[in-house]
Amino acid sequence: MTLKSVRFTLILMAISSTLAFVAGQSYKHLQTVANLTTSIEGLRSDFRALEKELAKQTGIKLPVNRQETASQEGLEKAEALLKQGAVAKAGLYFSNVIAQDPGNWSVIQRYHQSLLNYCQQLTDQGQFDTALTLLADVEIFLRTQAIHLKTADLIHLEQALTDLAKLRQTITDTQVAKIRQETEQRLTPLLAKTEEILANPITTGDTQALMVLQETLAGLQAVDTTGLNDSQVTTVQEKTALLEKQQLALESAATQEASAANIKVLVQRTQQFIDQAIQEPSQSEFVLYYLTSAETMIRQLVLAAPDPTTVKQPVAELTKRLEEAKETIAKAQSQAVWTEVEQAYSQIKIDEKTKAQDDLNQLLPFRQLLGEKASKLSSMEFLEKARTMMEKVNKAIEDTQKAQLRLYNQWAVKQVHDFYQSYKSELGTGTDENRVYQGILAYLGDIDTRYLSTPAQTAYNEAFGMFYAELDSKQKIPLSAEMTLKEKKPLTDF
Repeated sequence: MTLKSVRFTLILMAISSTLAFVAGQSYKHLQTVANLTTSIEGLRSDFRALEKELAKQTGIKLPVNRQETASQEGLEKAEALLKQGAVAKAGLYFSNVIAQDPGNWSVIQRYHQSLLNYCQQLTDQGQFDTALTLLADVEIFLRTQAIHLKTADLIHLEQALTDLAKLRQTITDTQVAKIRQETEQRLTPLLAKTEEILANPITTGDTQALMVLQETLAGLQAVDTTGLNDSQVTTVQEKTALLEKQQLALESAATQEASAANIKVLVQRTQQFIDQAIQEPSQSEFVLYYLTSAETMIRQLVLAAPDPTTVKQPVAELTKRLEEAKETIAKAQSQAVWTEVEQAYSQIKIDEKTKAQDDLNQLLPFRQLLGEKASKLSSMEFLEKARTMMEKVNKAIEDTQKAQLRLYNQWAVKQVHDFYQSYKSELGTGTDENRVYQGILAYLGDIDTRYLSTPAQTAYNEAFGMFYAELDSKQKIPLSAEMTLKEKKPLTDF
């Protein structure tokens, strides 16, 4: 029997057995086509192994397997791409080959070995992180293949994972060694420069030497001491601390020098602003600007000094001079404003023979003017004068308003009295309701009750109620409406 006939017979028997089994159990379990396909694929794999073994023993040449040829081409293409560094493209081809023949350890091993070789290549190029990342992906891939492998191939998978772990450790060790070497190469000149700096003290004026110190210190601070031994780490820490101390001392000295120069400038500028404020015309808008600037300079003077006690004397002298300048300027400005106030006050003419409203028409605008002008006074002397005058004006306004209300009430009471005297005969029987109606409007309709005192309001209410009661009910509502709408005599008439 030829190898081909043996292969055909075995496959036919396996398929017949499988189909018979499935048919016999169909009433119990509904199997999917995928399960059947998986079983057949497993049998085919076994048959391929058997036919290769038979071919070796019989010397019969196996026919060309197109699937194996395609897989071989895919593997070679993937390996070629991997050598070029095209990992993503290589993965596509490897995935395709594995998908066509899942669980084939020879394919998986070839893929795995190719990736390990590529990781070694990356390590030789110094791309340690990339190599370690790729190894992690390879490990995940290998572990996911366990479900597709035969039990006999699992020992090969274990060995592959062991080889992968060894390579990972080798890469990590190489990376650490290289980092340590690079750190030591970078550290040696830094330590030499540090010794040179410490042996030759730097002055604040030597900017170039100061720059070298700062660069050396920055270099030491940036050193990664992870891969160094304890002695090296201690050396780096000690030298860094010494340079930091020297830098701090230089910065402190430079700050003091800059502060002294800045204080001198601030004192000069403050004196200049005070002088300019005094020399400026009293009504000039620049006076306030100069005074405000001088105050700002004094505050900056205190803030600029490292120790406030060092500027205590100049601050006290400048503050005293500023206050004297303010007082001088304030008096000059206030005198000019007060002159305007006095001129306006002298034009007020109070006459008892005139209406109270005429006096108010003079006093109220003057009080507003006085308030506006007082806001421009800055001298205490003139502010006191303004306060006294404001009290005087307020008293005059209050007295005038009281007199005005008193005159209004006198007029209102006279209206009520005249009304009563003229219409008292209409009370009781024989009332001429129309005459009473018109009398109420004529005498009481002009009175604005908002301005009436309590006695005047009482007289008004009694007179109105007395005569209102004499009216017919049809007249009362129209009268009330007319009384409400009628224009009242204003308070300003008195």
